[in-house]
Amino acid sequence: MEELKKDDLLSEIKQLQERIDGDPTAQKILSLLETSKVGAEVLSFSALDSQESELQSRCILEDAKLQTKVDEFEELLQRGKEMTFSENLDHTFRDSTEKLDFTKRL
Repeated sequence: MEELKKDDLLSEIKQLQERIDGDPTAQKILSLLETSKVGAEVLSFSALDSQESELQSRCILEDAKLQTKVDEFEELLQRGKEMTFSENLDHTFRDSTEKLDFTKRL
């Protein structure tokens, strides 16, 4: 039974193929379908290129923002080190002044 169905389907497909091959309108439609498939693929690649370009732009912008923040933090760290050094210098100077004053009183 299945063999008969399979043979019938193959026969119908062959008949349709012969009709399509003999019909210029059908040939034109097949050609247009192939062209539209290629066109759709080109559009798809173009859309992907556009998305990639947009993503790269966003990544570059985000990278610049993050680099700015890193630079700001490094500057804050440097200021903190300078302040600590300055504070230590002030403290040492005060200690020396106190020792000098104490020595003068003796």
